[in-house]
Amino acid sequence: MIPSLKVHKIDAVLSSMSITEDRMKSVDFSKKYYHTPGKFAMKTAT
Repeated sequence: MIPSLKVHKIDAVLSSMSITEDRMKSVDFSKKYYHTPGKFAMKTAT
């Protein structure tokens, strides 16, 4: 998605893209508009 932004093929990304330091060097991020905490699910041992 970031390469498409850089060549102006798209104007914005409305997707679940994590903000990393490397990505912040390439594009500007707005404030997060939602927060989904990580969770693990597993079957309990019997």
